[in-house]
Amino acid sequence: MLLIDGTYTEMLVDSGASSNFVESELTPGLLASMRDYELLQVPHEIVAAGQHVLFGVAAGTINGTITDDGGNKRAFSFRAIIVPGLGTNLFSVSLAMVEGMAALFYQDKPWLEKGNLVVLMKSLSVDARTGQIMCSIAVACWELREA
Repeated sequence: MLLIDGTYTEMLVDSGASSNFVESELTPGLLASMRDYELLQVPHEIVAAGQHVLFGVAAGTINGTITDDGGNKRAFSFRAIIVPGLGTNLFSVSLAMVEGMAALFYQDKPWLEKGNLVVLMKSLSVDARTGQIMCSIAVACWELREA
């Protein structure tokens, strides 16, 4: 068996998300690449934008790579909750901070940083009224393949 970079998934970087949330329908092969996958005995309630209530039904560890500021692929893993109908994938800044990662939201160059790892975020938009920046990161999920 051999690990290769498989499907890429784009994740919105969300300072309000309590956990990492993904919708498996948005990323073909995501569930197959997850480790420690488990159905949740009690669905995890999430209040999404517009006060819509959704439920996380499973959880697992996403293993893959992210590209650092030097263009190098770096191993990266994180737990995520599967939320059908979410419509996007969310990377939790607050959870990343608990894990020792810093998030810097400079308008021209937002990034995530932990030790010597620096990952530039893609700036998607800036709210002219509030200055709030919407960013994303890309994660390449690992797949197991026959050697």
